[in-house]
Amino acid sequence: MFLQWLKLNNFTNYKELNFEADAFLNLIVGDNAQGKTNLLDAIYYLSHGTSYRYHQDQQLIRWNADFFTITAVTKNKYNLNKLAYSYKDNKKNITINESKLNKIADLLGIFTVVFFSPDDLYIVKGNPSLRRKYLDSELCQVSPKYYYYLQQYRKTLLQRNRLLKEIRLNKSNKKSLEIWNIQLAKYGAWLIIKRLEMLNKIKPLARLTHRKLSDGLEELEIIYSHSLDINNNHFTLEWLEDFIISQLESCFDYDLMRGFTTKGPHRDDFVVKINGYNLKEFGSQGQQRTAALSLKISEVEFMYGETGEYPVLLLDDVLSELDKKRRDQLLALVSDRIQTFITCTETSFLNKNILEKASINKVSRGILKKIK
Repeated sequence: MFLQWLKLNNFTNYKELNFEADAFLNLIVGDNAQGKTNLLDAIYYLSHGTSYRYHQDQQLIRWNADFFTITAVTKNKYNLNKLAYSYKDNKKNITINESKLNKIADLLGIFTVVFFSPDDLYIVKGNPSLRRKYLDSELCQVSPKYYYYLQQYRKTLLQRNRLLKEIRLNKSNKKSLEIWNIQLAKYGAWLIIKRLEMLNKIKPLARLTHRKLSDGLEELEIIYSHSLDINNNHFTLEWLEDFIISQLESCFDYDLMRGFTTKGPHRDDFVVKINGYNLKEFGSQGQQRTAALSLKISEVEFMYGETGEYPVLLLDDVLSELDKKRRDQLLALVSDRIQTFITCTETSFLNKNILEKASINKVSRGILKKIK
């Protein structure tokens, strides 16, 4: 998977940008608040149709403008794709090879990325909803069906929660929950199975990556934490559907009191441990950062295993946070295999071999210039 060129108009602090990317290593150098992260965010937008940093498209429009556009040519193992995005008057328009896209689900998988920044420590020390988002986001990129089931699960959950409140107000009865319990179990069981499959594939990859980054001193472990009363992960889809229905029925009184559904994949989590200790509670920030980075790098290999090609890797101001040994280990993992975009404030800490083969671009006040 490659980005060949990118054009921006009125996107964040870029009035206009034309960028031809190198096939492997692209360094984006500049002082803080000049537009480095915004450039990576534009590349991320190509993949998801949404920003990595902002919740609303309106926030991406350059100051004093009333629209933004993003245009790019990407390449996968099958063909070239021209992607075009525009946003104006609260309306988003997406085209792929001049054909209008009607829903975001049809965009997923055409151009895949993995984004890592210092803020991604949330994977380890953030709240459970952020770790669920991490799993869901990556699975949606490799599985349109997962995206569909996730949307259906959320809609069904909303209906069930609404009905719980109506029952509490005597506007409905318990029997009316049955159809929603069945639907929630159908979609929820499938989501849990796919999350477990993903984690089972990521675990050895993340463990190996972490060993390399920690020079063999730390052993990484990932454990899925069920909100359901499940003691192991060895079950069939059919069994899990029946089990979820039974759990929803047994929790009815508690759910009614709380006014929402208290068990299911929307309440699940996963725990990251180093040498047997819960990293969220006992790990240093350096250990948490290395573990989060190991998980992100394992995503790259996971996506390759699922799709047959590597995603584009976006590393935002990450290298300066690592010591020389871990920095060199990281670059050795991705060099010459994966198209990588790295932002940094200066390049003096990078070794000569990296600088020789990298494309180096300087950004200042939303203007990008290639300097090597």
